[in-house]
Amino acid sequence: MEKESTDIRIALNPHLSVVSYTGGANAPELTVKNCLDNESQFPHCTQDGSNFDLVLKSDSKFRLTNILLRGPENCTAPIKTAVFFISDTLVDMKSRAKYDNLTSERWNAIPAEVKQQDGAIGCLETVFDVDSMDVSADDLQVQQELPAWPEGQYLHVKIVRAHDTGMGDHNIDVGFLGFAGFFPAQTSVPAHPRSLGEVPKDIGLTVKGLEAFNILQDSMGKFFSFGSPLLVLWSGEHTDIKVCPSI
Repeated sequence: MEKESTDIRIALNPHLSVVSYTGGANAPELTVKNCLDNESQFPHCTQDGSNFDLVLKSDSKFRLTNILLRGPENCTAPIKTAVFFISDTLVDMKSRAKYDNLTSERWNAIPAEVKQQDGAIGCLETVFDVDSMDVSADDLQVQQELPAWPEGQYLHVKIVRAHDTGMGDHNIDVGFLGFAGFFPAQTSVPAHPRSLGEVPKDIGLTVKGLEAFNILQDSMGKFFSFGSPLLVLWSGEHTDIKVCPSI
């Protein structure tokens, strides 16, 4: 059976606003809004800590089909784990404290009925080669198509932890949080959810490719500040590489 050619998905990010957030930012330029904008020049760098709760709201109910997570380019505390929730109303964050310090193994052990009751829809983890410090396009970016298309008006993302890169950072650096779906009131919805595959490029949530680099590479000889909390490392082979500091 051929897949239907018409894709009903849109980027939900432009329709979401921040209701609350507990992660702060370690510099004015590195706020949480950066990681909701796929074209942002800067990533989001949290304050020191872990298990930060980000609550987002849409003006109307939506159906969610895909969630995306990307670690930032060339940062020293790239996000490892994030847990995603959906609900019709605001939920007391204390009721979801059981998801603090979550790992993919613990996520898989939670009964499906408990996840459903909590509105928990996904746990995404990026991969990072701590031994070599190499970052490739497939490592720090993941996306998941949801097996069912849950409906809601609020999204909650628990930003759990960063990779331990050995650089001594205690914050979490987030490149992008992406959400694809549609508004039922504006879309002809199939009777039964079908597999839609990865998010299409033309809706603006495409995961950007990252060039591999090594932040400990000896050939990176010069550091230049360009008037922001970020730094650019320059060498003959690597240029315009941003490093997120701990401030």
